[in-house]
Amino acid sequence: MKGAGGSLSFNQRDGVSASVSAAGGVNAGNWSQSGGFQANTNFLTDQWKADFVSKQDEIEAL
Repeated sequence: MKGAGGSLSFNQRDGVSASVSAAGGVNAGNWSQSGGFQANTNFLTDQWKADFVSKQDEIEAL
């Protein structure tokens, strides 16, 4: 499973923006200078799916 992380970007049209990822690469939310913070409302479902797929791959590897 991947660790937590994020990215930061800048462009002339939108200004500064950032995205935050939780363990497993699941998007937790995004922030932009023009729109503020937007949480991933499906975060728990997305994280459960990523964890399930990861565990399923481990089981199939046995």
